[in-house]
Amino acid sequence: MKKILLFSLCTLALLKLNAQEMTNIGKPVNSSDHTEYAPTISSDGKTMIFESDQSGYWKLYETKKLSNGKWSEPEYIEEINDTDNESDFIGGPFLTYDDNYIYYTSDRKDGIGGVDIWYSKKQGKSWSKPKNIGRPINTSKYDGFPSVSPNGQSIYFMRDAEDPSVEDGNCYAIYVSQKEDDGSWGTPKMLPYPINTGCDGWPRIMADNKTLIFSSKRGNNTDNFDLYQTELKEDGTWSKPKPFTFANTNTDDKFVSIPASGDIMYFTIENNGNEDIYYRPVPKELRQKNNITISGTILDIDTKKPVKANLNITNIKTNKIITVIENDPEDGTYMVVLSEGADLDFSASAKGYSFYSEEFDLSNLKEYKDIEKNIELVPLKLNSSFVLNSIIFENDKYDLLPASIPELNKVVKLLKDNPGLIVEISAHTDVMGSVPHNQELSNNRAKSVVDYLVSKGINKNRLIAKGYGSKFPKYPNDTEANMSKNRRVEFKIVNKQ
Repeated sequence: MKKILLFSLCTLALLKLNAQEMTNIGKPVNSSDHTEYAPTISSDGKTMIFESDQSGYWKLYETKKLSNGKWSEPEYIEEINDTDNESDFIGGPFLTYDDNYIYYTSDRKDGIGGVDIWYSKKQGKSWSKPKNIGRPINTSKYDGFPSVSPNGQSIYFMRDAEDPSVEDGNCYAIYVSQKEDDGSWGTPKMLPYPINTGCDGWPRIMADNKTLIFSSKRGNNTDNFDLYQTELKEDGTWSKPKPFTFANTNTDDKFVSIPASGDIMYFTIENNGNEDIYYRPVPKELRQKNNITISGTILDIDTKKPVKANLNITNIKTNKIITVIENDPEDGTYMVVLSEGADLDFSASAKGYSFYSEEFDLSNLKEYKDIEKNIELVPLKLNSSFVLNSIIFENDKYDLLPASIPELNKVVKLLKDNPGLIVEISAHTDVMGSVPHNQELSNNRAKSVVDYLVSKGINKNRLIAKGYGSKFPKYPNDTEANMSKNRRVEFKIVNKQ
């Protein structure tokens, strides 16, 4: 009896030690008589999807963080949960970093194997009819607990362990599949040792697209799952996994989700016989690389209605496309996560519209940022015009800079896709300098842009170079910031055939 009491006291002490700074997320998310677990948090930390047996069966629920910091009453996601068999298991959700898809695990009878990966696309305030992700990811085995990289090009998941010596029915192996050029998923590959050691699973790729957190029984600990962290290196190999000691307890540690800010983690702990969702701060030394979250809407500048658009993120130095995502055509909303380490071009485009382009220099990002950017695209109609934001010049010069090339190439594509357009390329200056000097400078800058477009195959008869000097400021020339905005290049449609 004394031994049992001593063991219980030690267990409680260990739980108490590891539970420091752990906070139960509380009601209305957690309930006293049901289990809530496997949370997945949105990039901006404002939406959570989780699994619960509140309905009597395992289903998915959605909750939103309110302005007062509390969570809203969870809503049953009927588009995903309501199947032909109400007892179908629906769980292990993952909300993609662009907020557009939920990937999850289900034993629906219309699947490929016993347990498959499914997904549903956001449609305004609801979700689409689920689709099976199909082969080669789903097999006759258990395939579940998916996690999609922020660029949408990789999916991590767990599958039945292949080691015949492993007798634990709760052991799995972690796999990854890469997206092919045609948009399909490639043949999954098992992650190498020392990530997979025989009893591993529940992978989560973080918003930096490098940090992977997973659960494992390894080493001297074969009784419970602990959390481990590994990082994808530049050469494509993985670092040696390190235990997430600050969060590991003497029970199974699984189901971790961390927003793009990297400073807080959501997870599951057993509480009075049920499992609840908790959260706690992540120590700085264990946080992923710094990220920024950019979100907003893409609308028609005239009608203010949503425009179905693509967002392209490109590394300016290498010209390599980092990610391509779509906004939600129902309400125009979008969300994208970018990580430190490069100078990136952020652009939005849509058929029949101008494009929007902006540079984000993340080469030395010091901290997480949450940026709201609402974009208005200009319809390609007669007399419509828009500013080419990233075409810049050195002071008092008209030579094109390398940073302007990505946006100029977008103009080339726009003109090639719309061969009936005849456009004016106009350059504007601030009020510094004499009127004749500014006029000549703007003429030369407009000509530099036109010369580049012609060099890329655009017929010179479709282009009019026009300098306006400082005649037409968009803003008062009373501050350096305003003068900077007045130094601009504009694109205007003067004829459309």
